[in-house]
Amino acid sequence: MIVIVVTIVVAVVMSPAAALCFFELLAALVGLATVFAVMLDGFSQFLFGLMNALFALVVAIGARWNR
Repeated sequence: MIVIVVTIVVAVVMSPAAALCFFELLAALVGLATVFAVMLDGFSQFLFGLMNALFALVVAIGARWNR
């Protein structure tokens, strides 16, 4: 009888602690995914900016050529 009570008490006390560890791990993983997403966003913004600059250069040269 005492073993059952001790087991239940330990389970009740340790369950929230285990849940908190899980949520801390989940937050770290989401944060890590966010770092990769922001890094890829910066890279894609750089590429889009480069392509827009090249496109603007082509349009400007074409406009001068047609004068």
